[in-house]
Amino acid sequence: MRLFKTSLSFLITGIIIFSFFVFWSYFNTPHNFSVISNVPTTTTTTEPQEVSLLTLGDIMLSRGVAYKISKHTPEYPFIKVKDTLWKSDLVFGNLEGPIIEGREIANGEMVFRMDPNLVSVLSDNNIGILSLANNHIPNFGEEGIKSTITKLGYQNIHTVGAGQGEDAYKATIVNVKGIKIAFLAYSDPMTTQSGYAAAEDHYGIAQMDSSRLKSDIAVAKESADLVVIYMHSGEEYETNPTSRQINFAHMAIDNGADLVIGSHAHVVQSVEKYQNKYIVYGLGNFIFDQMFSLPTRQGVMAKFILTKAGVKSVEFLPYLINDYCQPTPVEGNDANKILKLLKLALPQK
Repeated sequence: MRLFKTSLSFLITGIIIFSFFVFWSYFNTPHNFSVISNVPTTTTTTEPQEVSLLTLGDIMLSRGVAYKISKHTPEYPFIKVKDTLWKSDLVFGNLEGPIIEGREIANGEMVFRMDPNLVSVLSDNNIGILSLANNHIPNFGEEGIKSTITKLGYQNIHTVGAGQGEDAYKATIVNVKGIKIAFLAYSDPMTTQSGYAAAEDHYGIAQMDSSRLKSDIAVAKESADLVVIYMHSGEEYETNPTSRQINFAHMAIDNGADLVIGSHAHVVQSVEKYQNKYIVYGLGNFIFDQMFSLPTRQGVMAKFILTKAGVKSVEFLPYLINDYCQPTPVEGNDANKILKLLKLALPQK
């Protein structure tokens, strides 16, 4: 019995001593849980929102293009570039001709008319805004302009550069992913007929005018983050921009525009970086039936990455028009020949 009591006493004593050392160790050891700091911490940084804007040259769905569509499908001109068009947040081009019911346009005519049944093919290919400030939109008079604006609106395609009176000169503001982009468009009066200009009692197009340009940009900047100008000007089939193009584009940038895009010459023209902002004087034809020369078949799509601060980057995508209507992307030597026309230092494709 005595042995049992002695053993129990030793056991209790051992437990007490063991517990004492456990508690002593705990309270005499720093416990700042610094081990937790070994877990990587993440800092949340908000990157600026970006929007991709793809810009196109002249789009003409009349004459020879309409004939090719009748032999194939409305999608036929867009087949080779459809994927590219859908890889951008917004696509902006120049519609060369009114959308209105009417007679067939014969080969060789210099008036254009797009069949209303073809409007949906534009939205089906992600085209979200079109400049109407050019020398062919008024080919079927005021009714042609009214019809064009209405029918594009039915397909949720924005328009700019045509209308009645002041409406022709108002910016169209498109909110893309939180970035408000104001679009303005003008046609050179040297390329249009008398009576084509918009007036208070007359539907027409916005025409290039230095005083209007300044005020239009100022008003647009009050409601938008960025201002993009589409300029329809230049000498047809000439690869160099005229002084009128250069002066108007420079004035646009000087007065707050962030980007200037051009067309009308039916050929690719040079690109200038002025005041650290891009001016693309001529993108060339996008969908057109001018197969009579290589330059009129060559073109570029210009894809801009935009932030609220301006243009972050640009990529030029060259193509060659085949079968009177079908822009087809090109690579290698064919691409480099077209990119050299831009006269801008670019990586070789």
